[in-house]
Amino acid sequence: MNKTLNSNLNLTQTAIVFDSAGTLMKMYRVAKDIKTGKLLHDVVSTNIVKSCPECALVAIHIESEIVEKCPGKASLCDFIPEHVDVDVVCMSKDVTNEMVHGILRRNPMVTVNDLQEVLKAIRVKCPRIFYVGLGFAVDANAGIVTHTICTGGKLFSGAQETVHKLADAGADIFIASGDRKPKLLLLSERLKIPSKRIFGTLTPRMKQELVAGLKLKYERVVMVGNDINDYYALEEADIGILTIQQSGVDSERLKNISDEIINDISQVPSVLSRLLGEA
Repeated sequence: MNKTLNSNLNLTQTAIVFDSAGTLMKMYRVAKDIKTGKLLHDVVSTNIVKSCPECALVAIHIESEIVEKCPGKASLCDFIPEHVDVDVVCMSKDVTNEMVHGILRRNPMVTVNDLQEVLKAIRVKCPRIFYVGLGFAVDANAGIVTHTICTGGKLFSGAQETVHKLADAGADIFIASGDRKPKLLLLSERLKIPSKRIFGTLTPRMKQELVAGLKLKYERVVMVGNDINDYYALEEADIGILTIQQSGVDSERLKNISDEIINDISQVPSVLSRLLGEA
């Protein structure tokens, strides 16, 4: 039955926006608690941000191989300005890049080794992943780095087929993510999505703005997301689809503003077929 519905699906003049981590990809995350030195496996990075009023998640724009080769004793406050830029991608309160660099300077005891530890843990757990991201969390009120974080990911089973099926039905596919664009381009190559439709290092509000802009160009805009950083975009979209395929996602707040909840990314075509058929 689903195959019949999908074959009749017409998505011309439709934009479908996917989040990346936890939506198209199964993610593996390890964080290091700087205060205790403990490694936290399968952590949800947005939960770290929600843990205090002025926390922020910061993405580091760097290849993991550079981090692996750097002397571990080097402080992050020296390493980052010399080698790489950073971007605040999720926050409880407005935190700027300038504030982040100030916090790093006040925390010289946080070192490259703190990044290397979480990166090594991801490599051990997921040796075949193609998608690796690095970052850290700060508490702007306390002026400290609270965690270093590494994320690794691989495509969910059925993700590639789902994207191709939607594109074949006439939809324009977009990716909107807090991850940096060079990493997202690896994903887009596998999914055959044009690079001009890939948007990286987006804050939750920037995702919303992207969806709002697409609504001016398309008859309908669909947002598919999985976490709280997709909240505004899911609310803004004509059709908001919440996927809970990634375990450990706190989705209670998102359920109230989503039009549909799925537990497998491959359900998107049949869900759209049904929703548009009922319209």
